[in-house]
Amino acid sequence: MAKKPFSVSDYITPEDVSKLDTEATAITFIPRERLLLNEKNFYDTSNTDELADSIALNGLIEPIIVRPVRDGSGDYRIISGHRRFLAICELAKDEPERWARVPAIIREPASDILEELLLIEANRATRVMSSADTMRQAGRYRELLAELKSQGVEIPGRLRDAVAEAMQISASRLARLDVIRKNLSSEWMEAFETGSLSESAAYELARLPQEQQAKVRSKAKGTPTAQSVAAIASELSREADASLGQSHAKTSPSEEPEADERPDCLIDGQKEFSARWRHLVDVCSEAGVSISEVADTLWESEEDIRCFVSWQPNSDGHIWSPEEFCDLEDMLALSEMTGLCVNALLGRVPTDCASCKWADAKT
Repeated sequence: MAKKPFSVSDYITPEDVSKLDTEATAITFIPRERLLLNEKNFYDTSNTDELADSIALNGLIEPIIVRPVRDGSGDYRIISGHRRFLAICELAKDEPERWARVPAIIREPASDILEELLLIEANRATRVMSSADTMRQAGRYRELLAELKSQGVEIPGRLRDAVAEAMQISASRLARLDVIRKNLSSEWMEAFETGSLSESAAYELARLPQEQQAKVRSKAKGTPTAQSVAAIASELSREADASLGQSHAKTSPSEEPEADERPDCLIDGQKEFSARWRHLVDVCSEAGVSISEVADTLWESEEDIRCFVSWQPNSDGHIWSPEEFCDLEDMLALSEMTGLCVNALLGRVPTDCASCKWADAKT
């Protein structure tokens, strides 16, 4: 029998609140001054003028969702509806009595982590998301699920699949957004977050090393498209190949490389990156963690990791270093699985592991 997918609603006290589905939920009218913005809300709350006009004309059609602040103050922290609340605050400047109380649905998540998960799920269901919004919420949702999992909460199936299902996007799109989140340079990320850079173009850029991303800006005419980024990347690759061909002599056909020798087509940095991946996979294997488990934990493609380990660039023509490819949180999760400190996983010489709980692990 298939396991039930993870749902935040399973962790909200049933006697305090209805489930997060189509069941009827009681609406409470809460004094406006008792409502507090949620500091964990990362969604855009600007441009509320049009929303305020709609609310003034039609009233608040959809109540906001709040959680009681557990400090005895009687205040409520907003989970979903920040823009609606800010619009009401603007309307209250002219009609304070009409907007003195705000219709709200009260939720009681069992923990701060579940509150933030609920915030993300509620906003995902009620907002028109930009690609940047989807990227941020998927990344944060994943971090929260990983934290729940570390506390012993069972998350059915693979974490990546649970996030994709919760965000209602494909696993392949989630992987693309993760590449953007991890690898897109700060200057291009700003353009992506403001919507001037498309998701497809951002992904093409994020597949390039940082120095090549900077070169694309100087070569691109205006905001690049995915096609123009690919064309510029191809041009840069040809330039790099020409430069490499001038600085390296060709290997004689009679000279067969040793079984463990790295291909001469790899630049020095890529050779070093391959060695780090091979070391990481080898020490994980010795600790009983398979390459598929490594890929799942690091949120990376197993195919890419196998390419890196075998000294081959991936389908994008690159070999990234483990440090550049993986988040520290993911490396720490792999550390927990193997019993090895992150330095040991990366093939570094530990310098100061006195405070590391894996300090006594034999590497």
